[in-house]
Amino acid sequence: MRKPIRLIIASMILFSILTGCQNTAEKPLQDGTYSVTFNRPDSTSWKAFMTLEILEGEITSVNYDYEGTGENLGKLKSEDVAYNEAMFATKGTNPVLYLKELENALLLHQDPDKVDTVSGATTSSRDFRTFSSAVLEAAREGNEEPIILEQPE
Repeated sequence: MRKPIRLIIASMILFSILTGCQNTAEKPLQDGTYSVTFNRPDSTSWKAFMTLEILEGEITSVNYDYEGTGENLGKLKSEDVAYNEAMFATKGTNPVLYLKELENALLLHQDPDKVDTVSGATTSSRDFRTFSSAVLEAAREGNEEPIILEQPE
């Protein structure tokens, strides 16, 4: 009677050890170009987008910006001089600065969770991490189809 109980306990311990030692590492990033955008512009008529390039399993290029719609049609937020000057005057930062800071942080850390929020650009920082996470998930699957996310209210 004791032998079957010992066998069951030993089996349970072995099962626990084996399942605890399984490789839970994420899939490696597949080389390619991955993109994400919102389904519609924000309340100020700008629509965020991101393109990431992966080479040899690492992020090698990041392009994060906003394309204009409505009265901003044909403009990029990073190239809108009037917008950048006005934002810098009130927030101490602007798209020229914070977009580059976010992109460089992702290139350095290779992990959106390690990208700090830029003071004065909280929403853009949040959206950047959301976009980065979505694109990296697609890159783990090798799915280069454009990703379209719901624009938060």
